[in-house]
Amino acid sequence: MPADQILTIPQIAQLTNRTVDTVRYWRLHGNGPKTFRSNNRVYAYKSDVLAWLDARAEPEDVRGGIA
Repeated sequence: MPADQILTIPQIAQLTNRTVDTVRYWRLHGNGPKTFRSNNRVYAYKSDVLAWLDARAEPEDVRGGIA
């Protein structure tokens, strides 16, 4: 099994379609995907970012879009 891809903050921003500043804001307030520090840089595993995105996804309305 291949190792999980490690992403930088700019790569997280690109994957989430947000700005680098937004990703940093999420980190500051503890709202973003799980990150870690190594050699004074911030990284995240791609699987953690994708899991975080999945958890934030709005459930689809199974009634045909009528709210």
